Amino acid sequence: MTLDKSNLILNTENTLRILALHGKGGSGPSFHRTLDPIFKQMSKKYSLSDKKIDTSLNDAQIAAQIIECDCLTAPYPEGKWWEQVPPGSRSYNAESYQGYTASAELVKKALDSQSLDKVKYDVLLGHSQGAILIASMLANKDLTVDNTPPLLMLNGVAWPNPFSKQLEDLVFGYPSKVETSYGNNSMEHNQQRKALFIIGESDDINPIQGAIEVRDKLQKAGIDVSTIFHSGGHSLPTENETVVQSIVQWVATHKTELSA
Repeated sequence: MTLDKSNLILNTENTLRILALHGKGGSGPSFHRTLDPIFKQMSKKYSLSDKKIDTSLNDAQIAAQIIECDCLTAPYPEGKWWEQVPPGSRSYNAESYQGYTASAELVKKALDSQSLDKVKYDVLLGHSQGAILIASMLANKDLTVDNTPPLLMLNGVAWPNPFSKQLEDLVFGYPSKVETSYGNNSMEHNQQRKALFIIGESDDINPIQGAIEVRDKLQKAGIDVSTIFHSGGHSLPTENETVVQSIVQWVATHKTELSA
């Protein structure tokens, strides 16, 4: 996968900004490396204006100038966003997530700091426990129309069992049509929020039925959902070129809608 560097140019106003949450056992830097193949493909979608990019840069360096990704690191040992209670339980059957509040505050702080600078993330991406954190924050209204990026991506998500009722009852948005400004556009809140679920049919970590249930509840809540199924397992399928191209196309299509 090599970028065509001949006419590649950069407009900072069109930079794609991503906030990413790794899975259990990971870290911000390691997750950034995992995402590199997707970033390289995403950067092909942006032949923008204003500033020439140095064509002597390698593909990863060019992608870094076009795509800004902040990968948070979970606050608990062993790369965990929380501890399941009781010990030995899984996220999809745990009674509670010990440490959830601190992790949610870490994500909210990152989103709020961007708002203060009038720079918003385009994408909130989560893998495994990071994806479950996104679902949990939506369920608990820690992610609302006021701080949720317009595009959500969830890979390897599971049902957030401690927050089952909250997710079942979730309505995302305001009771009536309320306008908000994003970039240079004004649009209805719910029209901004789109979620892509990436589901491995051979996932032996989190049952895929849980991912489908989360997807269906978010759709019922008012979020526009899409799904990519693939034959792989739990990991983000960065080596599957067909899946990567589908992810990139989904982001590019909706990013273009937001920038129009």
